[in-house]
Amino acid sequence: MRRAAVNLAAPMTCILLAVACVGVSEAASVKLRYGFQTGSVYRVTEQYHDVGKSVTEMNVMGQQQTMETPTDQVSSGTWKAKVVGKVAGGVKLAVEYGQYKGGERWASNKMETGDIFGSSSAEVVVHPVDGAVKVVASPAGDQTVEIIYQGRFAWMPELPEGPVGVGSEFTHEYVLQSGMYNIKATDEYYLAGIKGGFATFDVETRQLMVIRMDQGAGGGGAIPGMAMADMKLAYKGEGTAVFDLKEGIFVEREGRMSYSNLDSGQTNTMGMAFSTRMTGVARYKWEMERQ
Repeated sequence: MRRAAVNLAAPMTCILLAVACVGVSEAASVKLRYGFQTGSVYRVTEQYHDVGKSVTEMNVMGQQQTMETPTDQVSSGTWKAKVVGKVAGGVKLAVEYGQYKGGERWASNKMETGDIFGSSSAEVVVHPVDGAVKVVASPAGDQTVEIIYQGRFAWMPELPEGPVGVGSEFTHEYVLQSGMYNIKATDEYYLAGIKGGFATFDVETRQLMVIRMDQGAGGGGAIPGMAMADMKLAYKGEGTAVFDLKEGIFVEREGRMSYSNLDSGQTNTMGMAFSTRMTGVARYKWEMERQ
């Protein structure tokens, strides 16, 4: 879907090489190319804040009960990626998960963790023309580590082959998956303006997250005898992104997404039935810079 361009002020982090008119303050179109340079080190920071609630309605032996639980989750992370050379299909980045600071707040309780996944790493190959990103995480087979690294680079969009004009758009579709999670996402980038060596985009995003909850009806789950249905969360939101034409990277992306679950009905074999409705708003911000 196409919409009118909007004047944006917030800068954002991604990866792109400039066009011939980099020195010009304004232009009508731009050709996006990632510009990772061999030997360079790029620092990425992430911030995430999710505020929501879940309302569960239960029918236990004919008695109706309702339980409401607020959620407030915050996390932030910083990592570095070094371009170690060129390979078939693009440039190769080595990524170390040096430090991660995060926490969760559930009602009045707060749990914080630090320096988790400190020994993990990833090999990332970025195609300079279309921007396709391939991530291989280590240790191999650790699905938690794999989906973390997939998510770290999912915000880097695949780039169109030809120039993008002010007021036009391109689409980036991607999938994140592990044994428990499956996320399908679509980002629409609308070029709002080109000025001062930066291309600024409006971004509309849609996501469908499926969380595998079924532990089987034989009692393998958290509740004996419970047959849990997969949870489906639909996200929709908007934000901004800023591409540095000289560096060839998105330097910032930020926005917000509202969400709710699509299917809340779950039953078991013990005469108990319940449904849970989840709603909330997630805010995010990514920043990248070459050091």
